[in-house]
Amino acid sequence: MDTPKSKDKLSARQDLEMLCDRPLLNPVRDKKGKAWIKKGDYTLERVDVKKICAWLKKLKFPDGYASNIGNCVNIKNGSFYGFKSHDCHVFMQRLFPLAIRGFVPNMVYEAITELCMFFRVLCSKTLHMEDLYNMKRSIAQTICKLEKIFPPSFFDSMEHLIIHLADEAILGGPVQYRWIYQYERKLGIIKRRIRNKARVEGSIVNEHLVNEIATYCSLYFAPTVDNMTTLQVTGDSTDGSAKHLEPLANGPLNNARSYNGYFINGYKFHTQEYGKGRATNNYGLCVRGEIYNGEESDYYGLLDEILEIDYYDIGRSTVVLFKCTWFDNIRGVVVNKNKLVDVKPTSHIETNDPFCLASQAEHVFYTPYPAVTDELKDLWAVVKTKPRGVYEVTKAETEVALDGSTEANGVFHLDERFELPNEVNVSERLSLASNRTNFEQISSDESEGSEAENQEDDTDEDDRDEPFYFDYYPDEDEC
Repeated sequence: MDTPKSKDKLSARQDLEMLCDRPLLNPVRDKKGKAWIKKGDYTLERVDVKKICAWLKKLKFPDGYASNIGNCVNIKNGSFYGFKSHDCHVFMQRLFPLAIRGFVPNMVYEAITELCMFFRVLCSKTLHMEDLYNMKRSIAQTICKLEKIFPPSFFDSMEHLIIHLADEAILGGPVQYRWIYQYERKLGIIKRRIRNKARVEGSIVNEHLVNEIATYCSLYFAPTVDNMTTLQVTGDSTDGSAKHLEPLANGPLNNARSYNGYFINGYKFHTQEYGKGRATNNYGLCVRGEIYNGEESDYYGLLDEILEIDYYDIGRSTVVLFKCTWFDNIRGVVVNKNKLVDVKPTSHIETNDPFCLASQAEHVFYTPYPAVTDELKDLWAVVKTKPRGVYEVTKAETEVALDGSTEANGVFHLDERFELPNEVNVSERLSLASNRTNFEQISSDESEGSEAENQEDDTDEDDRDEPFYFDYYPDEDEC
């Protein structure tokens, strides 16, 4: 962003002219021989920087997604300050590709977007071995693209370490085990428990004992009592089993209740009318297609009304419906080559059935692009969010009741998956530096060589699709 702390100075450009063949980055000299540097394609103009700052100033996030980044932006100076570590992750992984689109050439935008996608998948709760191997192949090409764009003075040991992050994740698992943020959060919780500053250690110990005793005693409460370890759901949910078919066939009651907000699956939803005057954006949603083929796609919309309908037969059954304004999923939804989704806010679906089940909805938020170009002026970028307090697993857990019967509990499954760019060859040879024989992928041309090597690779293919899991249950204060 052409800041005073940039390494792209005249001395660096003069060395570049002498050592490298980068004529577009060579210093420009006038008739008197005075040299000055010309801004590269990767540099934003001052006017563009102010547009990005103004865009961040007005940007609204869902509750709990990030802090108010607008308070950390100075439009006059065109600078950011006071970002927390989580805000840096959100900006790097989600907002950075949106901020520079339309301001830089496509070659620069695509290379930076690939890097942001790499870090987004790498920091996910669940890591799939297949994705890690694809990331290991593609990150080398991404770094090569960046080396063609930025001057050599930009690259140091930190940029080179990105090459090894996929190997580190293969060996060590999710990064949540290996970074310091969880310990910093725990220290923050401990500090907030201090009541007597004259006796800091004793105050922390006392509060910790009270918390442990309360959690232990809550294990002996009745199941109908809400506490930290149990959650009582009001009413019977309609799961589609035989006992719910009869009340559904009889129809709902004539009265329905309407709400301004609803919390489900770790998401908090607000209606458009209720959320207009708020500092957060909680009225965007997405419903996934039932099957992923050429005829199915995700549906994106805006939440207009929340209705709760009752069915009575034997007991009470409750169904929550979302009435939405849906964007046209054929002409109004655009997926670019970097797998980023845009919607046209003026293209809506005219339907007589604008409802969806609350359990089907996933949270998204929409934002216009800061660059007002012919391509982007009529588009909103779609940013998907993850539920809070919901942990990713691949299979439904089966519980055994006291009578010996089993019941499968459905689980909420969200993955941040990685897809190879078109330039990367899937059959490319891949080997892990620490163990070449076990994790070596043989291409189709080499598969005719040795049957022993093929059998060795077959034993490892079953483990590549298995994700890593970690059991991390935050305290109530962390949520």
